[in-house]
Amino acid sequence: MLRKIYLLVCLSLCSVSIVLTGCGPKGQANPSTPLEIQSLGAASSSILTASPYASIHIEIGYAPGMAPDANTVSYLVSFVSAHTYKSDGITVEEHQVSSQKNLPPLDGPALAALEGSIRNTRTQGNVLSVFILLTDGTSSADTQTQKEYGLAYNATSYAVFKQSILTFVDAQSTVRVEKTVLAHEFAHLMGLVNSVRNGVDLSSSKHCLNPTCLMYRDVYNGPSANQTPPALDSDCVNELKALGGK
Repeated sequence: MLRKIYLLVCLSLCSVSIVLTGCGPKGQANPSTPLEIQSLGAASSSILTASPYASIHIEIGYAPGMAPDANTVSYLVSFVSAHTYKSDGITVEEHQVSSQKNLPPLDGPALAALEGSIRNTRTQGNVLSVFILLTDGTSSADTQTQKEYGLAYNATSYAVFKQSILTFVDAQSTVRVEKTVLAHEFAHLMGLVNSVRNGVDLSSSKHCLNPTCLMYRDVYNGPSANQTPPALDSDCVNELKALGGK
């Protein structure tokens, strides 16, 4: 079946149709404010370009039983490396955090508050830090027919609703969908947020109009012989290049 990754207020991924949508206008970087609390999109240049940060450190916090598949982590590192100029490369740190399954449904502000107590690293020196939470909690955007799979809520932070992926995605496709969600959300941090392309304003959907692109709203959640996530289309790649990436 087709499920949507609905990137809602501040970019998210959802199911039972998986739509990806986003939030308001892309933020502008403020050099006097830590990147960790700036708005979505504000860190795009810092993430993509060679300076002032020569490397990216990806911190992955996961609830019990929600650790990312090793292939997902390798795929994410390759994806980020393919679109950024970082002479010192990409490093990854993984650690377990406490469960969120008994918390009220999570939204952007709740995730930002939670992050303050479980994030270990911050951007400093020439290393830019990105935080990813794989949660066993639920999204405040969930309905009976749609489950949110991911939410980018700050300039260097996003959450993946891993329990929803395990529950609603066909078992054969969970790793493919996990890869897709992590790469899709990271691309939002890179700056693929609210665009105008070929005369079409995408700010209402926050996503690419090409159904074969990683940044499209819909993702196939059922069994499939093809377990490779979609790539960015040429328009999205050109947008990243315009922002300073590859």
